[in-house]
Amino acid sequence: MVNKELTGPALKGVEDRWPNEQMLYAFIKNSEAVIATDSYARTLWQQYNLTIMPPHPDLTDENITNILKYVQAVSE
Repeated sequence: MVNKELTGPALKGVEDRWPNEQMLYAFIKNSEAVIATDSYARTLWQQYNLTIMPPHPDLTDENITNILKYVQAVSE
């Protein structure tokens, strides 16, 4: 959901909450790998009942950029 928390945080403002874009993209592609090495990702995981986001290794950086642009557009 863009504007509502469900099994994870609302997607609105997701880019502003991550320390850097590269880590956000890595999380979207494989959250478990990032949770293992990043304290922010680990905190989110703990905050949302240890729920893992399914991996999306098939998404390119361009795909993710387009998804994030969409999220921004519908949240405004």
